[in-house]
Amino acid sequence: MIVGDVINQVAVIIKDRNNVPFPAFNLRILDVVEDKDVTVIKYEVTFDYGNAGKIVLTGEVYEKGEEHKLAKFWKDNNKLPNDYVPQFMSFVNWIATVHATVICQTIRFRPPLLPLTFNVKE
Repeated sequence: MIVGDVINQVAVIIKDRNNVPFPAFNLRILDVVEDKDVTVIKYEVTFDYGNAGKIVLTGEVYEKGEEHKLAKFWKDNNKLPNDYVPQFMSFVNWIATVHATVICQTIRFRPPLLPLTFNVKE
């Protein structure tokens, strides 16, 4: 069960503010370690805007569960268990997208969200 998270570092590279494309999303797990009664999953998320620049967020997710099962699996396989990946990716995607959207307001980049479309029915 995920019990917390933190963003440790934000890096923004701006090369060009004209014709900013929709970003590519990349999530990379840096490490999984035991820390007292939680497992810490360290990650890096990159929103790559091509020639316009990029936003890179580095953070940690805190997981409490079966005696550091995730850390042990990571040591043995250098990846997370397949049954845990969707939950982890959904959580990190949500957190990172929220932070990147706020950053985009400051740097005048397109936020990493698809715009909503509404249909009005008469």
